[in-house]
Amino acid sequence: MGRGPPNQFSHQEPGHSLPPGANALVGIAVHLLSALFLGHVAFPRARHHTRKFFSISYYNEATGKFALGWDDIFFVFYWIIVFTGMRCAIMDYVLTPIAAWAGIEKKKARIRFAEQAWILLYYGAFWSCGMVSSAPTTFTDLPPSHH
Repeated sequence: MGRGPPNQFSHQEPGHSLPPGANALVGIAVHLLSALFLGHVAFPRARHHTRKFFSISYYNEATGKFALGWDDIFFVFYWIIVFTGMRCAIMDYVLTPIAAWAGIEKKKARIRFAEQAWILLYYGAFWSCGMVSSAPTTFTDLPPSHH
């Protein structure tokens, strides 16, 4: 009687379905952001470099607006790392266990569930933020109605 491939999850407790190393992207994101934040806090002389990651550059005091420039890539890179880490953490530690709790047995189906649930959460949250930010702030900002 032949044996199948070894169960890669046999060392984990029942109910846990994440493969070892599934949170590698979470770890990378946490380490990168921790190093950046600690460097920013611990080394005041380095803040003129690390500040680029935490805020938009090229503020024009005369107009009160920001201009575009090459240093904005650091800010964009920072948020790419934040959202990648957040996506992996929520999918691995929240959505995949919910899928297992809901009775989804196949690994591929749990991953598909987690991906689709993340899309629902992400678009739902940012669509709501967009609607709130584009709404008039007071009723006096509303255009006059034409009956």
